[in-house]
Amino acid sequence: MDSSEPPSTQLYFLVLAILLLLSMFFSASESSFLSASRLRLRYLSEKKNKAAIRTENLTRQKDRFLTAILIGNNIVNIATSALITAVSIDLFGNSGVGIATAISTLVILIFGEILPKSIAITRPESIALKLSLPLSVCIVLLTPLILLFSGITGLITRLLGIRTAKGPRAVTEEDIKTLIEISEEEGLIESKEREMLSNIMKYSDLTARDLMTPRTDIVAVSESSSIAELLELSRSTSFSRFPVYGDDIDDIRGIMYIKDFLYATEHNPDTNIRSLIRPVFYCFEGQTISSLQAKFHEKKQNLAIVLDEYGGTAGLVTTEDLLEKIFGDLQDEYDKAAEIHAITPPHPEQQSIPATVPGWIRLDEISEKLGISLQSDFYDTLGGYLLERFGDIPAPGSQIIEQGFVLIVESVVGNRIETIRLQPEGGTA
Repeated sequence: MDSSEPPSTQLYFLVLAILLLLSMFFSASESSFLSASRLRLRYLSEKKNKAAIRTENLTRQKDRFLTAILIGNNIVNIATSALITAVSIDLFGNSGVGIATAISTLVILIFGEILPKSIAITRPESIALKLSLPLSVCIVLLTPLILLFSGITGLITRLLGIRTAKGPRAVTEEDIKTLIEISEEEGLIESKEREMLSNIMKYSDLTARDLMTPRTDIVAVSESSSIAELLELSRSTSFSRFPVYGDDIDDIRGIMYIKDFLYATEHNPDTNIRSLIRPVFYCFEGQTISSLQAKFHEKKQNLAIVLDEYGGTAGLVTTEDLLEKIFGDLQDEYDKAAEIHAITPPHPEQQSIPATVPGWIRLDEISEKLGISLQSDFYDTLGGYLLERFGDIPAPGSQIIEQGFVLIVESVVGNRIETIRLQPEGGTA
């Protein structure tokens, strides 16, 4: 008597193996296609990679390929359960039903779900490319069922008043911000790069008012100034250009570059400032930075006078201001701000505070650097915030304590707080 298993049982196990492979295929397809990077697929598609083009086309028809995967997976899983039940009853009789339930649940869960999906998410793009051709074939074969179930699903959602989105979900600004943060956490980008990318994200929301040098800090020259006065001003500030005004600062006539002045006076010592004035363009406080940047490019200029709602001078903004909002301080040999101690030290081993900062530093910027929250309903700068807190123009040495920090007025020029000393509460200057 032959003790080997009957051919029917051997066939059962062969079919079972095929069904499990199909279940693994559908589960791996689902995880890899949904986890694959759209950017990576787009890059490979542009390189004329046929598998990438096919994969990208499938991901654009997400409803169609998901329906195909769900139909295929359910068919093979149901068939697997039925086959295991049949084999169990054949081997164990009626008690095989309970055994079949336990075995089929375990087998499908491990080999049909956990294992293939765990493998797929480790290399989603690579696996998606390999499975794209057989999945395309399956979608074609399952098209009648896909149309049937899609029609039924669409009818039910319409009856329930549910609107389904057409096409892929649009990438939002919050998605990009989250991607930037995750990239830094995973070491794909440096902290400085993350800061630059975050600044770019904020860029479109900024206006000229957010970046301008305020009216009170503008260093300008009168068109009637003497050569000696202009040379002294240039030496004391190290600025390479100055707005030129007529009657007062609200009457800006144009911009004068020191290089033009030096060249002209070398050939003609009696040169008049008026003859060296270059045109200046104007913008309003609410003008967006993106449109302002376009204007700078169009007019081939790098400085604009910012007007308030009444047409008076509110401040000035330069291309350097725009770049600094993304890249941080751009200090060179002409930058007077380099004389002010930066709150962020050049070497990590140095202490960031105590530090001296300019009065015009923005509240949101200093709050972010110190990890506190300074807010004002009327002022955007730290100097303005202190004016509000003191209720008057403070004398040098005046101080207040804010959220664990001592803010000391270091110098005052006219009605403006020039510099402020920061130190931790209980610390020493």
